[in-house]
Amino acid sequence: MQNILGVLFFILTAISSLPAYSQSNAPVPENHKSAPTQSTQNNQTPSVYIPTPLTKAKDTQNIEENGYQQNPNLNLERIGIAQAFIFFAQLFVFGWQAIQLRQTVKSAQISDRPYIFVEVEGSPVIGDSFYCKCAYTLINHGKTPAILTNVRGIAWWGEVNNFPAAIVTTKDDWIPKGGAVIGSGKEMTFNIKRPMDKTEYENIKGANLKLLCHGLITYEDIFGDSHKTGFCWEYQNRISESGFYLSNNKELNYYT
Repeated sequence: MQNILGVLFFILTAISSLPAYSQSNAPVPENHKSAPTQSTQNNQTPSVYIPTPLTKAKDTQNIEENGYQQNPNLNLERIGIAQAFIFFAQLFVFGWQAIQLRQTVKSAQISDRPYIFVEVEGSPVIGDSFYCKCAYTLINHGKTPAILTNVRGIAWWGEVNNFPAAIVTTKDDWIPKGGAVIGSGKEMTFNIKRPMDKTEYENIKGANLKLLCHGLITYEDIFGDSHKTGFCWEYQNRISESGFYLSNNKELNYYT
């Protein structure tokens, strides 16, 4: 861009320095000899007067032959054209800089935006009754605060080869407890407790039923943009350590 502006400036400088010419209608001066006066005739011997042929000054001859002369008004016109060209060139540069600035701001928003991810803990529980208890924790891995607008978490169990449909709606009456803002590097935990019967409990423990904790988080960043995080964790009754592990279902695990 600097090279282009340099070339434009050189061209404009060359244009403005050219001499300006225009047609001239001014009368052409002529040099001639005057006739001798009466007193001169009385003192000199009478002679026959032979008129000298008219001559033209060199500059006047050039003007008449070539048909031009210096015109300062035309110089002003060329300067005006050059200034107008510079003005539009500056508008182009300012527009290009505005586009670059917008792209820079957008890149900053992407790099500095919040990112909400979810971790789930819990298991089927036997107490006075059978139920599923799980806690899902929202963690902001971004550089700026996340302003929560809605949170939904569901405990689901069903056939091993099936998955529930993704959540696309939010709860209209949802009000966050303790505030709706998660700062950078901060977290917020929500709990789910859903009753189940003995048969369901035994089938989950025996891996005959699939137990999931999944949900949808919606939030905004400080730039006013909206984002979503879908999460899905699956309960696995492992010998080493049973609990919820991140599911490989991409339809339920996503973020925007």
